Amino acid sequence: MTSKLNILLIALDNTDLSDTLTSISKQTFTNWELYIITFEKINNISNIIKDKYQIIEINERTSIFNFLLSFSSSLSGDFIALIANCDINDPKRFEKQISFMNSNNLNICSCLEASMNNNIYEKEALIESNKFIDSDNINSVISASYLPLDLYTFMLRKSFLIDILPYCTHSIFDSEIDLILYFLRFEKISKVPEILYYVQKSRLPYKECLNYCESPLTTNKLAIFNRNKILDNQSYFKEIITSKKKLSTYCIEYDSTIVTILNSVNIGGTESYVINLANRLKKEKTQLCILTNECFNKELFVFYDIPLYIFDLKNIYKFKNTLSIIPNIKLIQIHMDKDLYLCPMIKSILNVPIIFTIHGIYYSEKIIQSYSNYLDEIIFVSEYSKKYYSELLEKSYIHKYLVIPNGIEISNDIISKKSFLKKALGIDENSIILIYCSRLSYNKSKLALLFLESFKKVIKKNKNIFAIIAGNGNYALSIKNLCQNINKEFNYNNKVFFLGNKFNILSYYFESDLIIGTGRVAIEAMSLGKPVISFGSNGHVNIVDNSNIETLVDSNFGDHSFNPEKFNDELIINKLTEYINLLINSSENRKKLGLWNKSYIENNLTLDKITNFYLNECKARN
Repeated sequence: MTSKLNILLIALDNTDLSDTLTSISKQTFTNWELYIITFEKINNISNIIKDKYQIIEINERTSIFNFLLSFSSSLSGDFIALIANCDINDPKRFEKQISFMNSNNLNICSCLEASMNNNIYEKEALIESNKFIDSDNINSVISASYLPLDLYTFMLRKSFLIDILPYCTHSIFDSEIDLILYFLRFEKISKVPEILYYVQKSRLPYKECLNYCESPLTTNKLAIFNRNKILDNQSYFKEIITSKKKLSTYCIEYDSTIVTILNSVNIGGTESYVINLANRLKKEKTQLCILTNECFNKELFVFYDIPLYIFDLKNIYKFKNTLSIIPNIKLIQIHMDKDLYLCPMIKSILNVPIIFTIHGIYYSEKIIQSYSNYLDEIIFVSEYSKKYYSELLEKSYIHKYLVIPNGIEISNDIISKKSFLKKALGIDENSIILIYCSRLSYNKSKLALLFLESFKKVIKKNKNIFAIIAGNGNYALSIKNLCQNINKEFNYNNKVFFLGNKFNILSYYFESDLIIGTGRVAIEAMSLGKPVISFGSNGHVNIVDNSNIETLVDSNFGDHSFNPEKFNDELIINKLTEYINLLINSSENRKKLGLWNKSYIENNLTLDKITNFYLNECKARN
């Protein structure tokens, strides 16, 4: 069956379209329909295009790029091509781009372009852009502050636009670069290695490239894109939009709302804690919404239908205005010490409890002490963290302390039940897979390095074992390089896989044989019936079982206590190696431990306690 192409011609001024329309009419690919997007009526088209076009008039106040995204997804074609007025297509542009996409299984592609005028600067700018053709080179140069892509050379699959459309709710597209950078969140972009597009006036290089600035307060769109390491997380974002969860299309009326304040939102244990709690509270007709300064993964909260408000939290006018539009607020939840300065402002606006949750031992006791008067309850997720801060803070606040360990409730519909992992990695079905997962920053990166040193010892005697490193952070590059070095050292192309952040990490746990980690990684893996080696910041290494579970829960599986005399690299590597070998050599032992882990979570670490705590707090405010 022949594919159908929808062509979107952007004609926002009175420029003569004759040459552009003629180049469309001469295309070798003929199954197309043209949509001319304009602010005003256009005449004298029918004699060139005949009846294969529609004119779409839009209001001048409309964001043309937001309109393009929503309008494109409603069209009937399989592919969508963009073109700007005054520009000209090579007669084979559409045919070659569609063929290129089909041959390489792509959702989006570009092509090379040339200038039709005699401006030397513009000609050289496009010659420079045309040097970058394959997606890896394009990604590399984007990271180095240059964007060699022109929106109007793009060909896209409509199915891709349908996938991303529900996730655009927090995005504003004011220019071509906004839309290009948004597409790059989900897809690598390659170019057909031929000049198929001719421009009257070059749009490259973009001003964001010429005025690139990486300062903390920068407003440069490309710099912000790179600072958030979006290209490192393309597969993570793509997993979100391609996960087949039915997005909510109706409004639920909630009895209560809990407002959660997070200085910034990233990928980690605190965010997982909030999302897990929000999903459970919905079942009790209680909504959790998030206020934050910045969020690089907005799509995650659209996926889970968790309201997200992004603004400068220090702006009291915006803070008041945001709270005024959120219904039935019963309490405020804070998770970071750097957000405690907001307590006086919150209390001046709302007379509701403020609950502060401490997720580790990295918080500043001075900051906590300064704002303890404003806090109604302080929740610790481990007994050790409570003990740690009880010794540092004034005793007069101890009546506010409450320990509620991390709980979990996993929805089966987000775990892939199809066997995909070993096939995706290209390894034998009888292979054994280990996963180490954590945020690769600060002390957690050292743990990843120690795990890899242990793995090197393991694979000397076990040829059928493979390792995955999942996670990202400031030290990700050094971890990735070590993975590559291990593969080279042992003459393997694929013994260790560095996968970065994964949205559907639970599906990876589900298909793996052994998980190494701490905190939420441990309880997530246990809840799936997997054997776990607890390996946290305290340097302790333990196979999780009934002999040590209480101690491990008290320290959040080794994440909340630290004994420097025991943090010996060589001892840790040897202990890890011993325990890994013990488990990989006994499938019966792995199965037995996994079943026990699952049972323990179901009986002891559900979300019941934390959910009931918040429900009771909300009811007390009715």
